[in-house]
Amino acid sequence: MTMSNYIEAATFSISPGALAGTMQFRTGLNLLSGENGTFKTKLLQNLRSGASLKYHEDPPAASPRVQAISPKRNAQRRAVQEIYNELRRNDTKLEAVLNARNVQDATFEAYPSIGELFYAVFNDFCRDGGNQVEKMEQAAAGFNAVIKRIFEHYDLQAVWDDALGAPRISLLKHDATQVPLDGLSLGEQEILSLATYIHSSRDTYDIFLIDEPEVHLNWHLEERLFDFLDAFCDLHQKQMIVVTHSRMVFTTKFLNKTQFLFWEGGQVKWGPELAAEQRRRLAGDAIEIIRLGTFTKPTFFVEDACQETIVTEIARVLDADVAVSPCGNKANVRSLYRYAQNDRWTNSYFVEDGDNERSPFADPRFIHLGKYCVECYLLDPAIASAVVGKTETEVRQATFDAIVENKGTIFRKNKFFEFLIDHLTIDHVTAARLAMLDASLILPAFLERLGYGEAGYIRGYIQVCHSRGLLNSILPAEIVDVVERSLADTVANDVAEEQASAEG
Repeated sequence: MTMSNYIEAATFSISPGALAGTMQFRTGLNLLSGENGTFKTKLLQNLRSGASLKYHEDPPAASPRVQAISPKRNAQRRAVQEIYNELRRNDTKLEAVLNARNVQDATFEAYPSIGELFYAVFNDFCRDGGNQVEKMEQAAAGFNAVIKRIFEHYDLQAVWDDALGAPRISLLKHDATQVPLDGLSLGEQEILSLATYIHSSRDTYDIFLIDEPEVHLNWHLEERLFDFLDAFCDLHQKQMIVVTHSRMVFTTKFLNKTQFLFWEGGQVKWGPELAAEQRRRLAGDAIEIIRLGTFTKPTFFVEDACQETIVTEIARVLDADVAVSPCGNKANVRSLYRYAQNDRWTNSYFVEDGDNERSPFADPRFIHLGKYCVECYLLDPAIASAVVGKTETEVRQATFDAIVENKGTIFRKNKFFEFLIDHLTIDHVTAARLAMLDASLILPAFLERLGYGEAGYIRGYIQVCHSRGLLNSILPAEIVDVVERSLADTVANDVAEEQASAEG
C-alpha cells in the first residue's frame, strides 16, 4: 500500500512568535513532547487550520483529509439502549459520526464512544438490507480485531435483543466477567473508544492530529496504545502527529519518532534531543508522579524494554511481586536516581548497562551491570542450547555469525578488538570477550538465525536458569538478590499475619 500524502513541514508563528519557525515531520507516527507551557496543543490547532503546510506531494493531487482528536475531551459514558435509541431516532449515518473534528479556541470537539461507534457501524451495515443478526456479528468481528490488539483477553459480545430491536453489547473479560460498556473503567473506555474510532476512520482520513491520548491511562495501557497507533500507521499508511506527556517517548521504539519542545532564550525551541533543563524537570515530574503511590514493593527503574523484560521474567519465575519502569536511556536513570536521594526511597532500584565503565554511584540500590549491556547475560551457550533445542556448537556458531554480520558497528565501540576484525574466528568468542561487546547489536541477528522471537527466548532462557538453580550465576546477581529478598519478605509478612490472625 502506498503512503497517503502527508505533512512534510509546517511553518507557524504562535503566541506571537514565542513558538515560530518551520517544523519537519515524518511519515507514519510523529510524537511531540515537552514540558507544560510549550504550546504543543496550539501547534496542533495550527496544523489543523492556521499553519502554512508543505505536503510530500506539493501541490497535492487532492487535499489530504485531516482529523483532529482529543481523548481528554471524549464523550461521556452512556448506557447502550440510550445510545442506540438516539442514533435510530436521528437516523445517524456512520459518515456523520466520523465527521471531521474542528479545533476550537481551547479544545477539540469530542469524538464518539465505543458504544456510539458500534451502533453507527451496525446501522450502516444494515442500510442495504439483509439479515440483521449477521450484520451484528460482522460489526462485532471488526471491533474485536481492534480490541484484541490492545486487550488480548477482552471480547466484545453482541447478542440480539428482541425488546431493543437491536444488538445489546458488552465486554467479556478473560472469558469470565461480563461488563456493560457503561461499566468500563474510564481508562478502558478511553483507549477502546479511541482505537476503534481511529480504525473506523481509516478509509475517511489520511492524517490524524491527536492531543494527549494517554490521559486517564496507566503506564501499561499507554504502552499498548502507542504500539497500536504505530502499527496502525504502518498497516494503513497513515500519518499521525501526537502531542503527549507519556514516558513512552523515552523508550527505544519511540525515541526516534519524537521531537521535544523546550524554552530557551525566551522562545520555544524543538529538536530530537532532550534539553538538559528539560531532563532535570522531567526527573522532578517523575518523582512527583511516583509520590502519588508508595514503594510497598521493590520498584526497578531501568533503561529499556530488554531490561524491563528480564526483571519482569525473573520476578515471574520466582513468583515475586515487583514493579518495573523503563526510563528510556541511561541519562534518565541517573537523573531519576539523583533526585530520588532527596526523598530517600528505600525500596527503589536503578539499573543501567555497564558500557565497560565504572559505576558512578557507590550505592547498592544503583545497579551498574558488570557486563557491557543486559543482552550479554542472554548468550550463555548451555542455557541457549536448552531453550532453542540446538547443540551448544550450533549456538556458538550462531553467536559468531551474528558478530561477524555486525562486526563493523560492534568493534567501533570496542577499539581494543579492532585487530580481530579481519582475523576473527569462533575461538575468539569467549565469555569474557562477549561480556565486553554491545550484545544489543548481536542478539537480534543471533535469534534470527535460531528462529526465535526475543520475548519468547528471554522467557525460556530465564525459566531454564531457574530450573537449573543458576539465576544468580547466569543473570545479574544484584537484580536476582533484590527479587529473592522481596519474596522472602512477602512470605515472612504472610506468616506473621497468619500468626496474628490465629492469636486474635
